[in-house]
Amino acid sequence: MADSLVEILNTTLDVTELPNSTTEHTLLTTDANTSYLIKDVQISTGISDLNLTATINGFALGSWAENLTGSEIMDVSSNIKVKSKSFPVEVLHLGYGLFNSTSGLQKGGELGISSNKLGKNNLETFNLTGNSFSGGSNVRNGFVSSGNNIYQIYIQNNNIQYIYGWLNGASAVTNSYSVKSYAPIVYVASEDAIYFCDVGSNLVKITLSTGGTSVVKASAFLSTSTYVRTAYSNGWMWYIRHSSYTTQVNALRLSDGLQIEFSNLASISYSSGTKLAVSYDADSDKFYVYRSNSQTDGTIVQSICPLTKTAMDAFTSDQVYSSSWTEATSAGAQTAYSLQGNYFGATMAGHPTDGDKFYGAQTTSTNASYDIVLCSFSDSSFTKIITGEANSGPILDIFVPTAAQIAAFGYDGSPSAIDIRVTGVKSTTA
Repeated sequence: MADSLVEILNTTLDVTELPNSTTEHTLLTTDANTSYLIKDVQISTGISDLNLTATINGFALGSWAENLTGSEIMDVSSNIKVKSKSFPVEVLHLGYGLFNSTSGLQKGGELGISSNKLGKNNLETFNLTGNSFSGGSNVRNGFVSSGNNIYQIYIQNNNIQYIYGWLNGASAVTNSYSVKSYAPIVYVASEDAIYFCDVGSNLVKITLSTGGTSVVKASAFLSTSTYVRTAYSNGWMWYIRHSSYTTQVNALRLSDGLQIEFSNLASISYSSGTKLAVSYDADSDKFYVYRSNSQTDGTIVQSICPLTKTAMDAFTSDQVYSSSWTEATSAGAQTAYSLQGNYFGATMAGHPTDGDKFYGAQTTSTNASYDIVLCSFSDSSFTKIITGEANSGPILDIFVPTAAQIAAFGYDGSPSAIDIRVTGVKSTTA
């Protein structure tokens, strides 16, 4: 038998090895003549919430979220497998703009944030005119781009709503879309589209690459009014119709406009600061709905949908669903980070794979730059993801980036890479 101190493994994992939150990747195997005494595991990654777990021959080795030192025997004919609930890695898509009250949009851009790595797009100064509205204390503006097309989602005083487009590099507005006041709007990065409720209560899709529109479903929306709140998750637009609907939420399937009206949620204290976010939990296949009482309260209500996403996707007609939800209320550490903004879910957003988590934005003054935080509901904790980058723009969407999107946002390396180095003693019998 020969023993030697060796570097057992030095590799990088990415979405190829861990394409989703349930896939196990075989990290290391031994043959009939080789065994290891593992002494050190070194982890290097930009992922702030790694959730990397390992097993040896099916038995748990615990969390590999940070560097480890100790001793673990890996016998002959064995394997170590890893998986991560953090995969695929999500990207926060932020859009913002700086205004001049007479000449329109002066500077605008988009910001991609993924696992503490930044990607920026369209940050150059430019002059886009033809928009008579300017920024202000009661305005929330979101900007998204598609090729040479730039779009602004404009909402003022919670009711005046427009979508503007500067297509093909134009400096003046080329397209204007009339959105019904007090009505839902969502940006869906994975489809390169904006969905909104027009003045006729129709569900309309804007294809951002062309600027063209199509009516997905006529008269799709129920009546909406003051303080409508909207969120997007996994093909569904979620919205609260207005401030009187303190125990209800609606889910609208964007592919065809089918609608589920849910009731029997815990009542919230509804105000202009109330926010809505919806996270999807991959393990349970359920949506977690988060509602806040107000901008200053800090109280968050978590409501777990009684239906799975699979069941919701299977419906062929509109539904009214009154079964009870599993719910809890938190007023812990989130209180220290008064989540800013409201309107179309501007500064609170759901997590794409973990139902216990959601994103929020925090600032100490109106329209100042703010921090993006990842909140964990179960232990009332938050992790600051990025500081002061978002300016006055909202969180528009959270999505899993494609290779093309990663390249377009110019990340410094893959936002989802995990570097793993394992050292120890190697024993051979041959």
